[in-house]
Amino acid sequence: AAIGGEVLRRTDDDFRNMLDQSLGASRFGLDALLADERGEVVKTLSSDAALGSERAAYLKRWVECVSALRRGALEDDAVLELLIQASAHSLPAEELPWIGALEERLYARLEGVVAAPTDEALISRALRWLDVLWEAGLLAGTWRLHDVQQRWSLALAGSKPSMARDACRALGARLGIAQSVEAS
Repeated sequence: AAIGGEVLRRTDDDFRNMLDQSLGASRFGLDALLADERGEVVKTLSSDAALGSERAAYLKRWVECVSALRRGALEDDAVLELLIQASAHSLPAEELPWIGALEERLYARLEGVVAAPTDEALISRALRWLDVLWEAGLLAGTWRLHDVQQRWSLALAGSKPSMARDACRALGARLGIAQSVEAS
């Protein structure tokens, strides 16, 4: 009980600094040690009063939605909407629990596009994921995007002008790739 009271009296930064000092350098700090359990830590250590009811409700909803995705749920609009709203709750997107899993979800969506290069529903969903993660600054690098775009472009080679070709070309332009999708 005494430890819990001490934790709740500290600001988020003070708490993180306390743990980092106790546990060592940042690679051994709170984020590294509790990467997958951050949602549970947030729920356990943060009462509605400590976070504010709005932020606490947001984090609870975030944990529920991302947990559902991790269990295999296909519906992902709620996660994307919550990610867009993170800054409105003064929560840096990169510090949300399980945020790293979202980049992998993006690439799974993009691989679906490479496998079915003209499926407009798959393309739309994948590009929505890309837009949201890009705007949130969550993409670690673009080399995988370059690779996916190149493979998508090859899959579309020889196809007639279409929304898929335009979308592939736009992705290439966004990544700074001059190569276009050419018809054979």
